[in-house]
Amino acid sequence: MLRWAIQTNLGQANDIQSLLSACRKLQLPTEELRHIPFSRQLPDLDTETPTVFYGATQFVNQIAADGAWTPGVFFEEEEFQFSRCRSKLGNRLLNAEAQLTTLGGILKDSRPDGTEVFIRPSGDGKEFAGTIQTLGELKTWVEGLDGQGMTLTPDCQVVIADPVGLAFEWRVFVVAGNAVTGSQYRRYHRLDVQPGLPDKVSAFAEEVAAVYSPAEVFVIDVALSAESLFVVEYNCFNSSGFYGSDIEAVVRSVDELFG
Repeated sequence: MLRWAIQTNLGQANDIQSLLSACRKLQLPTEELRHIPFSRQLPDLDTETPTVFYGATQFVNQIAADGAWTPGVFFEEEEFQFSRCRSKLGNRLLNAEAQLTTLGGILKDSRPDGTEVFIRPSGDGKEFAGTIQTLGELKTWVEGLDGQGMTLTPDCQVVIADPVGLAFEWRVFVVAGNAVTGSQYRRYHRLDVQPGLPDKVSAFAEEVAAVYSPAEVFVIDVALSAESLFVVEYNCFNSSGFYGSDIEAVVRSVDELFG
């Protein structure tokens, strides 16, 4: 039986309450934690009890780096990098032809400032949200970064690609290679949460998980573009939002695997 250690001072309050409720319904022990943003203090929990953590990216990354709890956090930074996913998935990955660079490297891009590009971090650190901007806007932003943030600097590794039209986007929770649950979260680039997954999306997620799984438990964001399915990105389970997914199904599957 796993203990679930859940950070409660997060923005997605509904997700937290639903996760706590699912654990209680399944009679799994829980610990409610508060974590000060950017603090490096670890929770005062014994390390003998099998424990899964859920919380903000910076918090779960600290837990993963410390490695004191088992299973703790399902995350190895290199396994979630865009370059690793591209080498494993090839053209199954959206923006497989994207350029890897740094924020500072954008300043050297010689294309016209009005050129629109899609940009996101190359890893799963969630330093900023993926977005479409012009190169001129990005250059102005980058020029103002130096010395302004604790984690976001001109050295931050990023992915730059041509914008792609996406009809639908889904979040899929994968446990031991199985698409356990998920939900639609965007329709034509706008938030549109619909519970459940089309069969073809579940099958695609399991197909790509068989090709490459960065962890035993993880999240795949899948998109439909030009009538084909693509992997948008892989995400760490321990800090991913649930949207309309069946949280109880996720908790049960993780507990059955590790409990």
